[in-house]
Amino acid sequence: MKGFYFPHCSLLDASKSKLSSWAWKSLHEGIELLRMGTRWNVSNGNDILIWQDKWVLDLLSKSLSPPPMDHDSPRLVKHFINFNNWNKLVWHFTKGSSYSVKSGYRMLMNSYSCSPFIGSSRADNNHSATWKKQWRLNAPPKIKNFIWRACRNVVATKENLSRRHHVQDAECHRCDEEVESLEHIIFFCPFAQAVCNLSLFEGVVSDPIHVWNAAFQCFIGYVNGLEDESTTIPNNVFAPSQWQSPPVEVIKINCDASYCSKGSFAGLAVVCRNSNGVIIDGASLLEKAASVHAAEAFAIRLAVQLARDKGWRHIIVESDNLALINCLKNSKAEGYWESWAIVEDINLSLFHSFSFSFIHRQGNRVTNWVAKKTRTRDCPLDWMHSPPDDLVGLLSNY
Repeated sequence: MKGFYFPHCSLLDASKSKLSSWAWKSLHEGIELLRMGTRWNVSNGNDILIWQDKWVLDLLSKSLSPPPMDHDSPRLVKHFINFNNWNKLVWHFTKGSSYSVKSGYRMLMNSYSCSPFIGSSRADNNHSATWKKQWRLNAPPKIKNFIWRACRNVVATKENLSRRHHVQDAECHRCDEEVESLEHIIFFCPFAQAVCNLSLFEGVVSDPIHVWNAAFQCFIGYVNGLEDESTTIPNNVFAPSQWQSPPVEVIKINCDASYCSKGSFAGLAVVCRNSNGVIIDGASLLEKAASVHAAEAFAIRLAVQLARDKGWRHIIVESDNLALINCLKNSKAEGYWESWAIVEDINLSLFHSFSFSFIHRQGNRVTNWVAKKTRTRDCPLDWMHSPPDDLVGLLSNY
């Protein structure tokens, strides 16, 4: 397909013409969606245009606005960095950067929320109460979805498919009597009448005992499924809910971040304690961050940098962000794409004996307090040496 439709460019840069096939035109609609929701995760910067491509984390919805440039001005991101890794195109509406139909649908619905959207119940404000009742029906999701599609006449009947030139014959293949419209397949087709409701159309009443026996067998199967060891849900990841002191000659560094989405910044906090639980050092600062996951990664990086500057040799870095801890302990765990570059920077900064551990938020309350006060600019400069009463109360619980 590449050799025929886009031999000299990438898939996202491919175009369509009036002579393109129907299949390629249909695929191209999906390409437009991918263009809206993808961005570059930068490593070496090759092939990423500074002003045309989306690669700045804080500007996910648009590219940079280019200033006047001469012919000698740098045009590729690689001119600013020196990494020997491949760039990766990511879908920034999911955790792991991979496209999903659910995230694509949500993105399209959000983009159309400020304008009329033909074919959506959102555009029919006069019947909003009816739509709400329909979605609140005590029925399986697939039934409610079918009712919505039927009300909007977007079921893939032969009548609708022929209107879009997907099929030539619009007659019902069950009865070969009428056009396969929505009304026909639900109400008027003899096959549908025979399958859907024998009691209504032919007066056939099912035996209540037979119905009860069938329901009881389903219940027995459900109970057996619950008792089956293969269907049990694994226990939650074990982690202490209270702070625990490290071994002798080991320093434990707890870190946390408090994120403000309105200003895209976060308060970072690092608290360093010895085997006796005494605070021996720490740090707090405001950092620009594009997401809470990036902010948490910045806090861990701050902890690693502090340990390196102090020359400590045996370190335990502890955080309440399980996804980040898994990424740092296992290189195959992807985690959140917003923190990939920061995690890579952390791994490059590691030295001597470093280990990472996860702790529940309850056990990380001291660092969380410092991070919140830093974000609101209420944290005293000498909080390590003269901790406020609130912080003293938290420390006394450990």
